[in-house]
Amino acid sequence: HADFMLGRLEEIRSHSPFDGMLAYSLLGAYETTRLPRFLDAGTEVTEEMLAIPTSQCVLNGGLMVAMATAEYALLTGSSAATQKTHDIIAQLTPYQNADGSFPHWCTGSRDIHYTGWMAMELLHLRRMIADARIDPFLVSMNAFLEGRTDGNGMSIYQESCGSGCTQYY
Repeated sequence: HADFMLGRLEEIRSHSPFDGMLAYSLLGAYETTRLPRFLDAGTEVTEEMLAIPTSQCVLNGGLMVAMATAEYALLTGSSAATQKTHDIIAQLTPYQNADGSFPHWCTGSRDIHYTGWMAMELLHLRRMIADARIDPFLVSMNAFLEGRTDGNGMSIYQESCGSGCTQYY
């Protein structure tokens, strides 16, 4: 599957933080196969991720970059990649809502799936790096997600907020 991506690399690249997932995949292919072509391509994409200002690596896109930089740091020992990973995680704090959720584009919105996706990214990051900020994020995200799940494990996408209004998730 990684060779499929290599054959279409320019077509599938966005040259944005979202390419972090692509870099992570290519680096993961190298970690599994030890074939240099995957490391070469993953390094190329990761170097572009390292050049993006960290302030532009926010929320889901930022965590995609962090997954790539964490994996790159594990494979190469790059201190710059390690630092970028920690810096991206550190800047999540102001985006997290008080209930543990994260907004999907609209500031203050609370999104079940987006929060769950970001939690999965943080779980991957926790396996790759030691960062004391990850577990507190995960604890509050879990509380939000548990509160949005009914007794049958189904997501609760809306609830009344009184006086005829509805809160959507």
